[in-house]
Amino acid sequence: MGGIRKSEAGLNHRRFLSFFLSDRFQGIAPVSSLLADRSWVNNYRKMAEILGSSEEAEQAVNRFAMRVAAARSLLAARMGGKSIVVLQVTNHNIRIQGATDHPLSELLFGELGLQPGRTEQSNAKRLELQPEWLPQIDTDYALVFQNHIRAGSETIYDRMCGTHAWRSMRAVQNGNVLLIPNWFKMSWSPIGREEIIDELLMMTDTLPEAAKESQ
Repeated sequence: MGGIRKSEAGLNHRRFLSFFLSDRFQGIAPVSSLLADRSWVNNYRKMAEILGSSEEAEQAVNRFAMRVAAARSLLAARMGGKSIVVLQVTNHNIRIQGATDHPLSELLFGELGLQPGRTEQSNAKRLELQPEWLPQIDTDYALVFQNHIRAGSETIYDRMCGTHAWRSMRAVQNGNVLLIPNWFKMSWSPIGREEIIDELLMMTDTLPEAAKESQ
């Protein structure tokens, strides 16, 4: 997980989204009626019911549950309690993801049992602020999603990287920063959640030997 790298996960999930957000799907039911439910699995089951695929959906949910159980054990052994923080950089601000109240947070810190990095407001659902106001973050790894790059998020990212808080972050000093695709959207389906797990397992499998031995 060392160094700043870019994840290649997300291709299959983009196909999944393109299908369910196609004209066919939008002609069957308003997307807003699904997004009102914050549970990814409830939304997934609703979509499957609309499309007459409830049985296949349940099979996918059950397979994913088994995958989570196996991945949790592997990640616990590889991470050894090391912490991660997830940041989203937009063209307006920095968003530090909390440990609850979002399918991605629930996957990482609930189902997979990963340790969240600590900030001054660790219990917040999400903290939004200008890059110059980035707080001190105590974390071993930083996962960064750059959103709206064409609209200027690269400028916000550069401003964040120039702050003392960013440069003094343990994850940054140790080269443990990973640029990820849109895990926020991917976390809403079994396909996307499995790809997130695949990426996490790949990342942790490439930990430096010294880091593995310290665990």
